[in-house]
Amino acid sequence: MTGGMDALRNGRRYCLPPLVCRTRARVNPDYPTIYEDHAAWVRRFLPFASPHAASCFFERRYALFESMIYPTGLPGRVVHSSCMTSLMFEIDDLALLQHTAFDEVAAEQTADHPYGPAFVDIWSTLVNNMPEPVFHRYRQGWKDCFRGMLAERDYIARGLLPDFDTYLEIRQFSFGFRPLLACGEYVHGIDLSTLIATDPDLQRAQRTAVMHALLVNDVLSFRKEYTRGDLFNVVSVLVHTHDQRLQTALDITGELIRIADAELADTCATLRRRYPLLPSLNLYLATLNSLCAGNLRWSLETTRYHGTGFGWNGLRHGTVLLDSDRTTLMPATATETPDPNRHTAPETVRLQ
Repeated sequence: MTGGMDALRNGRRYCLPPLVCRTRARVNPDYPTIYEDHAAWVRRFLPFASPHAASCFFERRYALFESMIYPTGLPGRVVHSSCMTSLMFEIDDLALLQHTAFDEVAAEQTADHPYGPAFVDIWSTLVNNMPEPVFHRYRQGWKDCFRGMLAERDYIARGLLPDFDTYLEIRQFSFGFRPLLACGEYVHGIDLSTLIATDPDLQRAQRTAVMHALLVNDVLSFRKEYTRGDLFNVVSVLVHTHDQRLQTALDITGELIRIADAELADTCATLRRRYPLLPSLNLYLATLNSLCAGNLRWSLETTRYHGTGFGWNGLRHGTVLLDSDRTTLMPATATETPDPNRHTAPETVRLQ
């Protein structure tokens, strides 16, 4: 992969393409309480190497992520989801540095694991409160996530990157968004298990929301990951495996985000026409859209991707400098702005 790395180093900036999401992000009105309750749980259960590490964790605003993807969720249940999600974020960070054993957590062999008490506490809370069919899908989502992470590790250990389609097959699981689909039912007190199992369009809407979210994540985390040598990212795959220029790879990904956004809107419209008298489904479809909108907005501003002290300037696209410690996002010049009529998505991509 050396040739691809050299090609990237030749350009120290790139144009962040427009990241299309027709749903505007909203914040749960109980966010202040959600934040404080989540912070109390974190202080009680999560081990930090230093006060500085704890401060960096809180600076990332994980509770804000949950409050934006579930803006209409019951606040106590949003806290539950936030505890689990931030726990997995933290294990993910440590895995990159210390090779934490995800498979041990998945197998619930938590006795000697530093995150064992936290995992047992939040897992038992979810077991006791989620409807069994919803919990079954939630649990399966995390199992699939761990399996996808192991597949990522295998490629990384061998110094290889998969082709584009194989990457997406792995990443849709390792990204860890599938459990949030089931949790979208839990935080609203609904159970659509039967409909999800039988309606292929609803399954398609779920897959498309995951695709939108992972592509957004890969674009907005690319600077951090690339400068740290982590190439398991859709942009790097297009550059290294498919010999695309960096800007072309970003434009392709931006086009795929636009396609996913349109696909989600069309599929949700079909489902709303099919089930006009099912308010729980309409609530869930709104949640799928808020998952995308909240993920985009949080990813634009979190210090997890953009460095300690980062303050988002409100730009959703522009010129990004490839600095190793922070994101610098500036307005794009006319020559750097992607052509909105340019269709760059590879024919191999599939949302099905």
